[in-house]
Amino acid sequence: MRENQPTKSVKAKPQPGKAKPSNGKVSGARSPSATRKPASSAPRQDDLQRRIEQRAYELWESEGRPHGREHAHWQQAQNEIAKARSPRASGAKL
Repeated sequence: MRENQPTKSVKAKPQPGKAKPSNGKVSGARSPSATRKPASSAPRQDDLQRRIEQRAYELWESEGRPHGREHAHWQQAQNEIAKARSPRASGAKL
């Protein structure tokens, strides 16, 4: 029989997607509110993404579908949409 043997300390392995706190302890599950966006922002973000994609595609087609200009078209589409969404572009006073 083996008596008085020290037991090994086993550390929990971090799971993918879970952050390890700076104190070295593995945290439990995150609260849903810490990982989810507010329900109202998700549809707006999806709509914005869709509008940028559509405008970038229009720019690409209008230039004859050139190869290698997707980044420039995407940037231009983002800039145009951001400008159109700004309060000054819509005539609103600050």
